[in-house]
Amino acid sequence: YDLGASFDDAYDTIRIGTGASGEAFEGLQDSMRKVAGESIGVGSDLGEIGSTLADLNTRLGVTGEPLEQLTSQFQQLKGMGMEADINAVTGAFTQFGVQVDDMPGMMDTIFQISQATGRSMNDLVGNLTKSGPALQEFGFGLEESAGLLGALDKAGLDSEKTLGSMTKALGEFAKDGKDPQEALWGTIQQIDDLTRAGRDVEAIDLANSIFGAKGGAGFVAAVQAGKFEYDDFLQSIGASSDTISGVAEETADFAEKWDQFKNRASLALEPIATQ
Repeated sequence: YDLGASFDDAYDTIRIGTGASGEAFEGLQDSMRKVAGESIGVGSDLGEIGSTLADLNTRLGVTGEPLEQLTSQFQQLKGMGMEADINAVTGAFTQFGVQVDDMPGMMDTIFQISQATGRSMNDLVGNLTKSGPALQEFGFGLEESAGLLGALDKAGLDSEKTLGSMTKALGEFAKDGKDPQEALWGTIQQIDDLTRAGRDVEAIDLANSIFGAKGGAGFVAAVQAGKFEYDDFLQSIGASSDTISGVAEETADFAEKWDQFKNRASLALEPIATQ
C-alpha cells in the first residue's frame, strides 16, 4: 500500500506540475520510471524525482530522452553535493537558445568548468545570466561564454567586473565596423605576442583597453603564467572530460547502489502496488 501511494504521489506531482494528460502524461510517467530504474545516484525518493522531472518539463518543454538525461543529472548533482538551481540553469539555456538535444551536454560542460574553477554551478550560471545579453549580442554561445567566465575566474580576475569592461570594448569594436569576436581574439593574440617579446608595458596598456584598468595587469600576468589560452578556454582552465552521470557512477557507494536496487524492486512491484 505504501509503495503504491509513493508512486501515486509522484504521478500526482507530475500531473499537477505539468498539466499533462492522456498520452503525454503517460510518457512523463514512463520517463520517471526510466530515471528511477536506470540511473544511479538519483535517490530513492520517487516524489523528488517526479518533482524534478515536472519542473524541467514545464520550464523547457522537453520530453523523452533529453528530459530523462536532465532529470538524472539534476538528481545526481544533489547526491554529489553540487546542487544546481533548475530555474537558473533552464533560464540560461533559454536565454542562449540552447537546443533541446544539446542541453544534457551543456550541463556537463558547466559541471566541468565548476570542477576546474572551484566555483559552484549556481555562481557560474548566475554570472552568465547577468553578462549573457551582452555576450550573446556579440555572437557568444553558452559554451563559449561559460568557458570565458571560467578562464577569467581561474586567472584570478573578477569575472563579473572584467566581463563588464570587456563588453564595452566589444561595443567599441562593433562601432568601428569590426567583427567583435574576431577583434577580441586578435587583440588577445596581440597581448600574448607582446608578452612573449618582453614588451609587458605595451601588453598591459592593450589589455587595459579591453579588461579595464584593474583587469588588464591581471590578465597579462595570467597569460604570462600560461593560465589563459585565447583559442581554447576550456583547455586553458584544465577542464576535464567528466560527465555528471559518469562521475555519479564512478563514485557511487553502497548506499547509492542500494537505492538503485530498491528503485528497481519498486518498479517491478509497481503494477501490484498501484492496483
